[in-house]
Amino acid sequence: MSYFEAAGLTMGQANAIIKRLGGREQALRFLRGELKIKLKPLTFHDFPVWKRVTIGILKSANAYRRALINADWHIALSAWGAFERIAYAQEPIQLDVALLSAQTCGLRLSRHDKELDEDDFDEGDPFVSEALSDHEQIMDQAVALGFEIAPDEVALALCLDYKIRGRADNLMVPTGLLSSSGDAKMYFMLTNDEGHNYRAEEVGANGQAVKVQKEGVPWHWIYLDHIAGEVASWERHAFLRPRSAS
Repeated sequence: MSYFEAAGLTMGQANAIIKRLGGREQALRFLRGELKIKLKPLTFHDFPVWKRVTIGILKSANAYRRALINADWHIALSAWGAFERIAYAQEPIQLDVALLSAQTCGLRLSRHDKELDEDDFDEGDPFVSEALSDHEQIMDQAVALGFEIAPDEVALALCLDYKIRGRADNLMVPTGLLSSSGDAKMYFMLTNDEGHNYRAEEVGANGQAVKVQKEGVPWHWIYLDHIAGEVASWERHAFLRPRSAS
């Protein structure tokens, strides 16, 4: 079996590679080591718009809490109070969101192998080890590529427009919020937990979410956490395309 067959490449793709190199002679020069390939620097133009999100429809923390709970989202305590610190748009604004990962934005990754408990991941998940980078590396790279940190409300609006698929589909949304001590940047993490059969049903009188048993309803979480430490290569980060480029 040839390399192309083993890699799942077609003869048409092989021909396209030769054409990209400039034809037969240039391809032979490349094979002899006489021709070097320089990768084109990435910019935000290399990342397609993933979703167009509208903020400013819901205009308060409680409006978002109720909407998320009604959509089977559970608001973790770390995020519950943070909703009060968000400056909500008072008029509808459409924003273009792109997704980045450590792999797609060209970061060098270290390998981290760990033993997985049988309850950690669903059967059939495609990895037993994680390629790790750092949250701040991805933040720095995104800014260098020309992306912007999205308004904090975007994470909440994404919850209403997106369903997380599987536990390996974590979505990180960096924010402008700081930790309560003011010494760490934060991000919202959107994830799910199919191992529970209850969901937050309503906002209680004491300002907490009331959990009500509801069989067979997978529900989603939104957390608020620090931008620090390692991040797996399969975790995606949502950034705003420059508004002047939309």
